[in-house]
Amino acid sequence: MKRRSLLAVAALAAITASSLLVLAGGHGASAAPVRDSYANCLKHADSTFAMSQCVSVEQRRLKPLLDAAYNKLLTDPDSNRQRRHQIAVSQRAWKAYMKHDCIYAGSQAQGGTLQPILEGECQVDRTRTRIADLREFTVPLGR
Repeated sequence: MKRRSLLAVAALAAITASSLLVLAGGHGASAAPVRDSYANCLKHADSTFAMSQCVSVEQRRLKPLLDAAYNKLLTDPDSNRQRRHQIAVSQRAWKAYMKHDCIYAGSQAQGGTLQPILEGECQVDRTRTRIADLREFTVPLGR
C-alpha cells in the first residue's frame, strides 16, 4: 500500500475511533477502558490488516456480552411466554437489520480493502448499542 493510502487509512481509523467513542458514550463508565482499548488499537493500526484485527478482537469480546444480555431476557422468571417470543423475534430482526445496515456502511469503500473494516466497525457499534438496549429491558419500570 502506498504511503499516501496508509495515511488516509490511518486518518479514517482515527476519525472512526473518535466517532465510536462519542457514539458509545453514556453506556456505563466501567466499559470506558475497553472502548479506549479498542479505539487505541484502531488509532495505532498501521495497516488494514491491523485494523481488521482490532475489529475482530472487539467483536469476539462483545459476542458473549450480547448473548448474556439476550439470554437474561429469555430466561427471566418474571417474563411470560409472549414476551419471550417478542424478544426472540426482536433479536432476529435486529440481526437482519445489523447485517444489511453494516453492508451498506461498508459500501462506501465498495471493493476496497476498507470495506470489511467499515462493515466490522459498524457491527461493533450496533452490537454495543444492542447490548445497552437489552440491558435496559431488564430494568423494571420505575427504576
